[in-house]
Amino acid sequence: RVRPQLRRPGASSGPSAAERAAAREAGSPQRCLCGPARPWASAGASLLPLLAPKEKTHLRSRSQFGSSESLPQQCCVLCPEPPLTEAETAGSLNMSPTQWDFPVELCCRPMAFVTLTGLDVVYNAIHRAVWDAFCANRRADRVPISFKVLPGDHEYPKCRPKRTSYEWYIPKGILKTGWMNKHLNLVPALVVVFYELDWDEPQWKEKQSECATRVEIVRQSLQGRNTKVAVVLIQKKTPLPPGEDVIASERAAALCNACELSGKSLFVLPHTDHLVGYIIRLENAFYEHAQTYYYTEIRRVKSHKEFLNKTTHQVCVP
Repeated sequence: RVRPQLRRPGASSGPSAAERAAAREAGSPQRCLCGPARPWASAGASLLPLLAPKEKTHLRSRSQFGSSESLPQQCCVLCPEPPLTEAETAGSLNMSPTQWDFPVELCCRPMAFVTLTGLDVVYNAIHRAVWDAFCANRRADRVPISFKVLPGDHEYPKCRPKRTSYEWYIPKGILKTGWMNKHLNLVPALVVVFYELDWDEPQWKEKQSECATRVEIVRQSLQGRNTKVAVVLIQKKTPLPPGEDVIASERAAALCNACELSGKSLFVLPHTDHLVGYIIRLENAFYEHAQTYYYTEIRRVKSHKEFLNKTTHQVCVP
C-alpha cells in the first residue's frame, strides 16, 4: 500500500475550518482529513474532535485512545492508512526530530525559582503594586528570576529520605525525566514572606508573633528541604539610615530571633514613589540567596560520589 503524503496548506480539497465548524454544529457526518471523504462512525465522532491544521492530522495516533484491540495500526481511529513515522510527523510540522524530543526545560534559559507569599494581589492595591513591580516590564539587565505568588501553606513536592548507601542502587539513566521541571518550577530556591509591619506599630508583640507563625507555616510546607526563607516588611514610611533608629534596630533583632532568621534574611520595603528602585534592590538580594541555595545543592549532589561502588556504578562516576 502506498503511504499517503501530507497535503500542503491551501493545496487540499478537504473542508475548510469554517465548513468543519458548521458541520459539527449541524451534526452532519464529518470527513477524515487523512484521505478521501469518509463518514465518521458515531462512536468515532464522540471520540475525535475536529483537527484544525491539516499538518497535524496524523498526530492523533492509536496511543491516544488506549490499547483497544478494535483499533488497528492506523493514523487515526477512522482512517485505514498506516501512521507516519516520528521523523515524517516532525517534518510535517517543520521541526527536526531532535527539536521534537527536547523537553521545554532544555530549550529555555534557566532562572532561579522564587515564590512570594503573603501578597493579596487581587484585593490589596499595595500588594498588587508590589507584584507588578516584580513582574511587569522586566528589562534584560535584571537578574534572571522566575517569581510566583503562592499561599503560605502551599504543599511543595515532598523530600525523599536521604540515602546512606548505594550498594543495591542500579541507575536507570542520567537524569529523571521530571528532575529539571521540579527544580525550575516546583521546588523554590527561596520563599519570601511579605508582611505589613512598621517599626512604630503599637501592637508590636502581637504582630511579631503572627509574622513568626507565618514563617513557621512556610517551613513546615517545605517538608525538610533546604530552601531559603526570607521576610520582607512592607512599611508606609521611608526608613532612617542604619544606626539612627534605635527602636528599629532593637525590634529587627527581636523579629529575627522570633522567626529564627539571620539579619541578612530580613528586608524592609517602603511603599513610596521609588517602589521600583527598592524592588530591584530586593530581587538582587533574592538572587544571591537563590545562588547560595543552588551551590549548596550542587555540593550535596557531588557528595553522593563518596557512596558509589566503582564496580557497579561506573556509569555514575566521571
